[in-house]
Amino acid sequence: MGLLTAITVLAATPACSTQNSMPTPTSSQTAGSSGAGSAETSSAPPAIASTSALPRGNNRTLSPGTVYSQCGNNFSGGDDQKFDTTGEIFNPKTGRNVALPTPEVPAGQKLTRQACVVGGDGDTIRVFYVITLSTPSSGLTPESSTTSIVSFDPFSPGAQPQRAPWPTDLDIKTFGSLTPTYYGFIAKGSPVVGFDGNSLQPTFRSTDNFGGTNFAGFYTYGSGGQSDEVFHSAKDGSVVGENNGTGMGGGLVTYADGFIAIVGHTWPYQYGYFDLRDNQLKTPAPSGGAMWGHILTSYGDDFIEVRDVTQNKLIFERHGNEVRGLHIKHLYFAGKYLYIDNDSDKPVIDITTSQKVSSGWAVRPTDLINKDWMLIIKGHVTNDYGACFNTGEPDSRNSYGCYEQGTLVYAPNGEYAGPWF
Repeated sequence: MGLLTAITVLAATPACSTQNSMPTPTSSQTAGSSGAGSAETSSAPPAIASTSALPRGNNRTLSPGTVYSQCGNNFSGGDDQKFDTTGEIFNPKTGRNVALPTPEVPAGQKLTRQACVVGGDGDTIRVFYVITLSTPSSGLTPESSTTSIVSFDPFSPGAQPQRAPWPTDLDIKTFGSLTPTYYGFIAKGSPVVGFDGNSLQPTFRSTDNFGGTNFAGFYTYGSGGQSDEVFHSAKDGSVVGENNGTGMGGGLVTYADGFIAIVGHTWPYQYGYFDLRDNQLKTPAPSGGAMWGHILTSYGDDFIEVRDVTQNKLIFERHGNEVRGLHIKHLYFAGKYLYIDNDSDKPVIDITTSQKVSSGWAVRPTDLINKDWMLIIKGHVTNDYGACFNTGEPDSRNSYGCYEQGTLVYAPNGEYAGPWF
């Protein structure tokens, strides 16, 4: 099967480039970078900034529609719990970071358990908290506690949060984390429970053998000792597809909108990509790789394949000695460009023409944040990561991982003016 390596962005030393300036703002943009935490106080819609810093803080996380910081999705508990009030969230409609809202703890109560996550699609972004508040005993009234869901529209300053009680038949202490979806969030425990982002009410409960989740759905393992996978929508938990395969040990390869699974039971194993955008299992597929939008790039010692998973077709490929002779150390993809890190010319290849367009690169798009924004990093990523936000399992692998600090750049409908290298 060959060694597969994740491919998204940046492992090059700064080198010569044919493009060396950031895009010029259009008439609908204001030039410059927004500072972290810049306030949105005007009643008129602010002009869209062309660039922005990432939200401040160490715990930066990717959600289905934006990036945010200091909002931990794993439950923490204890009598000394406090909300982190230093977090920020990026508003993709304005290109500016704003303060992440936090719930208030009423006088006479204390916070004893909490988790936070940002869900919803790019048009309806919400900050969700699940919190437990304790009221100390008083006289003959024993200590009591209540758990609730609190939701904020982070881009409507002064708006009151929405609240809903946690279902009384679910023991909050059996839940370990929250994961974001396009529709709200999922609470991972036994059972796994999905919540609608608008009503804050449960939309499904799953007691099946849980496998993993992404922004669009989740999968479970078949019953009766079988390792077949069953795919579910995160909207309502409904079954949207199945796979008759061998299973993949530690779990399927996870992307924002789909999963890669082994198809069939015979060697050599074949792989398929289950696409939750159209609920189709698409074969063949590689056993892994990195996704840029809906372009999946995989490579090994003797192959490079760039595949459009929407149309389920290869749009670029090289095999055998054509690849061995390149001496690839790392390979990345963004837009229409392959970035090959080797010991010679470090070529940037336009896959539409198969031509080298640069020897080395000085900047590199690393992540698609949503349909209108990209993360750009200058120079070399010290830890050789492809993507700075790994878009795998949202509850643990969507945190910012690059040592360098990237810049968010406005790219309306994915149209990024450059520079690409």
